[in-house]
Amino acid sequence: MRKSRWVGLAVAVLVVLSGCAGNSATTEGPPVTAENGTVPAAGDVQTAALSAMSSVDGYTANQTTTIVRQTDGANQTTTVSVSYAVNRSEQALVSNRSTTGPDGTATETRYLVDETLYQHSETFTAEYGTAWISRDLSDNPTRYWELSDQLWRYQFTMGNATLSNVSTATVDGRETYVVTASVDTDELNTALRESLDLPPGVALTSEGNVSLEATFWIDTDTYRPVQVERTLTETRTNDGETVRVTRDVKTSLAYGTVSVSLPDAAENAQAIGDQ
Repeated sequence: MRKSRWVGLAVAVLVVLSGCAGNSATTEGPPVTAENGTVPAAGDVQTAALSAMSSVDGYTANQTTTIVRQTDGANQTTTVSVSYAVNRSEQALVSNRSTTGPDGTATETRYLVDETLYQHSETFTAEYGTAWISRDLSDNPTRYWELSDQLWRYQFTMGNATLSNVSTATVDGRETYVVTASVDTDELNTALRESLDLPPGVALTSEGNVSLEATFWIDTDTYRPVQVERTLTETRTNDGETVRVTRDVKTSLAYGTVSVSLPDAAENAQAIGDQ
């Protein structure tokens, strides 16, 4: 497996299992709700949320992605469920992923610790002779970390979007501001490439005939997102056949202290390098 494939796989999920820190703004404090009870302006919510996200040290997230591939002849559905625990201060995380599709269900655990990506899946055994593999990311640790940090993705998306339609809703007992993000995918892709310093030839999932819609539920006290929903729709033509791929992503987040420890079994992971 060559390095370009590793980069491509990571970038492919950037917008899909994303969003992200882009044109982040800061503020002296959260916006104040008007005396008559109306919600703050969308721009004020955006500024306060970007500032709040940038100060987060640890969080957990649960994410479900439903991918529907529609063709003239048939539909195919794949579901990806991922749980994350992230320590941003130490740039460490663990994720547990389950992918269910036409060929069954596959599971994978990932650790990102000390600029090294560790992956565990029984599917690796046939190719590598072991269920644990690892890759040194020290050639560009910032890029790989930001690709893996879910909250960075949300910051980037929000920082490169126009927010509107502020309303209120209760999520798991928390009062939130619900805000819609309008994203120009061409501008977003340009910003992503510049921010991540992506090498030529690496394609972004959001490039091409693609639309992206995002909605954020922002805690009214902390101005951190507690829920994010995104829909990415792509239409293309393959050999005269129209293919439409829709990805619906829902993420729930909680904040607090997170500790990430590499299991003993990972210490003997097979290093893949640039294969």
